[in-house]
Amino acid sequence: MDDGKVFITVPDFKNTNKWNTFKDHEKLAEGTFAPLIGPEKGLPHSFYKKEEVQKLFSKFRDLQVVLDSHDRWVAQASK
Repeated sequence: MDDGKVFITVPDFKNTNKWNTFKDHEKLAEGTFAPLIGPEKGLPHSFYKKEEVQKLFSKFRDLQVVLDSHDRWVAQASK
C-alpha cells in the first residue's frame, strides 16, 4: 500500500518509574523490561524516547510526536 495513516501510542522511557508494574523488573535490553511480579510477569514491555519514535516513523510524512498526559508518545503520520 502506498498511502495510509498511522496513529500509535508508546510509553515514554523517562517515565518508567511511574509504572507500578515496573517497581520490580528485569532489564532485557535498553528500554525493554519484564515485570517480575503481577499479572504481566515475564512479559516484555518496551519504552521509547521521542528521538526513537521519530526515527521509527522517519519515512512517513507530516509526522507529529507529542507526549500525552499519561506519559505516552502519540505518533501520527501519513505514508
